[in-house]
Amino acid sequence: MDGGVITLLPAAVVIVFAVVTRKTFESLLLGTFICCVIAAGTGSVTMFIDFLNQAVSDIDVMWIVLISVLFGSLIRLLRESRAAWAFSDIIRKYATTGKRSLLITWLMGVVLFIDDYLSIMTTANTMMETCDRKKVPREMLAYVLDSTSAPVCVIIPISAWVVYFSGIFEAQPETAYLGGGMSAYYSAMPWMFYAWICVIIVPFVILGIIPRIGPMKKAWRRAEEENKPYSDYSKKFNEELPEIDSAGKVKVWHFLVPILTVVAITLLMDDILYGVIGGVLMCGILFLPSRIMTFDQFSDCMINGMQDMMWLAVLIVSGATLRYGVNEIEMPQFVIEAVSPYMSGAFLPVVVFLTVAILAFVTSGIWALPAVITPIVLPLAAAVGTSIPMTMGAIISGAVFGAHACFYADVTVLTSAAAKIDNMEHCMTQLPYCIMGGILAAIGFLVAGLVLI
Repeated sequence: MDGGVITLLPAAVVIVFAVVTRKTFESLLLGTFICCVIAAGTGSVTMFIDFLNQAVSDIDVMWIVLISVLFGSLIRLLRESRAAWAFSDIIRKYATTGKRSLLITWLMGVVLFIDDYLSIMTTANTMMETCDRKKVPREMLAYVLDSTSAPVCVIIPISAWVVYFSGIFEAQPETAYLGGGMSAYYSAMPWMFYAWICVIIVPFVILGIIPRIGPMKKAWRRAEEENKPYSDYSKKFNEELPEIDSAGKVKVWHFLVPILTVVAITLLMDDILYGVIGGVLMCGILFLPSRIMTFDQFSDCMINGMQDMMWLAVLIVSGATLRYGVNEIEMPQFVIEAVSPYMSGAFLPVVVFLTVAILAFVTSGIWALPAVITPIVLPLAAAVGTSIPMTMGAIISGAVFGAHACFYADVTVLTSAAAKIDNMEHCMTQLPYCIMGGILAAIGFLVAGLVLI
């Protein structure tokens, strides 16, 4: 259908409703229903149910849900067994201040570049206790986790992001002169301005060179003055864990071996789902024979950990449902057509970046959107003489902005779950820094386009 400017209404409602009410799930369902009303009128209820069914049966969505709930089990096992605390005791020798704790968190996020989910969950599980003790707000921890997940994965070319984008670029004849998909990706890496900026500014925020802004400033005041690492609103995600008598039984390797198992199997199988399953099984191998846990405690931990992540699974499914809705009313196509007259010459890279960034932020179409826009933009770039690698860098930068800033993107939701805080609290505290990075990236693409084209 061609709904025109009305196709922007659902996105506007979702954003405003989420900010005002701090209810992500309800905002997503409301936005999806408005999409259905626009597309089907009296048949909106039937269409809404169809979209829900499609989201639940989507293989990629269920893959993310499975990873999330199994990571919940792994995290719970490592925490209740006190294995995470054993490792934190070592970290605390070096993380003597809040700033040092956050810099270590940043370094861990950079080192664990293999997969954004792995980076978020592993780093959070390792550093949360230490950061809490140093009066670091969970919102700041979440910002560092989020800023070293997708942004790092795209600029270090060994990740699922790289494989995905190189496949998209390889299918385009305009990239043939670059020597194939991976070669095209390598040529675009210097132009991934948002990803580079996003990772680089984190230490400046940690050290206070870039000041604490808005909601983040309030979160720091709460943590430092009231000794509350998380808000009262996020208490529901931080219930006290049952005490397990593991004194003298738990060593640091009880934490390291399961984590290294996740990393090794993920690398071997090229799928983090296998890795997290291996990590859970390794916990059983280590904890049961040594009587760190009884079989009943181990089983309860697994189930409780899955339950911890059920709200995350609900948000992931509802976000996918909204994507079906906005695609049905062709909102991305409307926006692309609206900005296409400005996609010319020197201004093409900045327009592409801003278009993809806005669409990815609104739709969370981090994976689907680049596949849609690349066949449109690259031929246009070739026709007007714009650098193909720079244009690809603009596409990836826009997608990373969406992954980083969108309230209901899988990476953002996973980060808030890993940091055990409300999703909207995480989004609103890091949004000013996302916008700052987006402005700097846009300026970079504008200057590069004017100077080099």
